[in-house]
Amino acid sequence: MKQNEIESPELKEGAIKAIQDLYDAIRIDVLTFDISIEQETWSEISRAHAEGRLFSSLKWPKDAELRSQIKRLHSLLTIKESAANVPRNLEARRRLEFFCNSLFMTMPKPTSVREMVSFGVFTPYYSETVIYSESELQKKNEDGISTLFYLQKIFPDEWNNFLERIRRDENVDDAELYGNHNDLLELRLWASYRGQTLARTVRGMMYYREVLMLQSYLERVSSDMTSLDYASESEHFELSPEARALADLKFTYVVSCQIYGKQKEEQKPEAADIALLMQRNEALRIAFIDIVEKIIDGKPHIEYYSKLVKADIRGKDKVGIFSDFKNKLFRTFF
Repeated sequence: MKQNEIESPELKEGAIKAIQDLYDAIRIDVLTFDISIEQETWSEISRAHAEGRLFSSLKWPKDAELRSQIKRLHSLLTIKESAANVPRNLEARRRLEFFCNSLFMTMPKPTSVREMVSFGVFTPYYSETVIYSESELQKKNEDGISTLFYLQKIFPDEWNNFLERIRRDENVDDAELYGNHNDLLELRLWASYRGQTLARTVRGMMYYREVLMLQSYLERVSSDMTSLDYASESEHFELSPEARALADLKFTYVVSCQIYGKQKEEQKPEAADIALLMQRNEALRIAFIDIVEKIIDGKPHIEYYSKLVKADIRGKDKVGIFSDFKNKLFRTFF
């Protein structure tokens, strides 16, 4: 229906026929009901439909907004999405299918983020892999297959997407990626997000905070905004200090790295990787046991402290972390 179209017998007849067809589709294919409850009413409707009187008193829309809504309804019912718009990745398809199916679920209206109950998540960690190192990616098994090569073949489309994000050609040699510091870091993270690593667990848990930030940000947006306004506004939710503060009040994530203090003292690569995770996830907290050796009255003894650290987003600490909480557990004398 074009904006300049006026009512005519042909257009009115076509509109009535279209609504009758839509009525039949909904009545037969969508709705399920017992017609015996209102048998007289349904008999009258069926008689009017058979005689062509159903929706015969249709009024031609005069309002421009109503015309726009009818045009949108027509598009939704007639336009078929191109197969080119369907994600090639099977996991992406599965997630979209799950989300679309959830739209038809009967769910209670959620409370606002400000009114929700706060919750926290703890992940135990000892000495497992945090982020794959360069040597681990290049290490080959008994069949001569490296970890990176295996991941490239298991996730071919995700690998091509990764190369596109870092602006590399899909035929780039792996040696070029290893030779660039920034590309190497992104490569290590890409592989780690697809393996059994702490980095993958942390990223998954931090999605909770990201969702809370987005939801709280949109809750403050005026209710009379259009969907396009929402889309443009939601792009900058991570920059909102109110959304970040409220998300931090409602969600806390702590990884209990028991020997992080020892790993840091010995300059283990795991300690550097854990520090990197804290720098990339400002709300991530690390709990660990800190061991301090002292000489008191000429006798050596060891003090054990429980510490909780997080990233210093202001960058004043040269090591990038600061102590949130420090509590002496016990002291051992020799």
